[in-house]
Amino acid sequence: MESERAAFDWSAKQAYIVMANMMTAAAFLGVDSCAIEGFQPKELDRILGDELKLYDTEHYSAAVTLALGYRDELPHRDKTRRPLSESVIWK
Repeated sequence: MESERAAFDWSAKQAYIVMANMMTAAAFLGVDSCAIEGFQPKELDRILGDELKLYDTEHYSAAVTLALGYRDELPHRDKTRRPLSESVIWK
C-alpha cells in the first residue's frame, strides 16, 4: 500500500464483504440488521477502544458498524412490488 490511509480504505472495503455475510446470516436466523455508515469513527474508537478496552486504538479503528436485533413490532403494511411487466422492457 502506498500509504496508511490507502491501507485503511482497502481494509474498510474488505469489512463490507464480511458485514454483508453477517447480514445474510442474520436474516436467515430471523434477526434484523442495518448497516450504519454515518457514525463518528473517532468517537466510536474512544468509547469502544479507550473506555471499554475492546480493541487497541493505536493499531485499529472502526470502519463500519452494524446494528443487529429483533423488531419490536411487525410492519404495518404488506411489502409490495411492481409486476415484472412494469419494471422490465423486452425488445
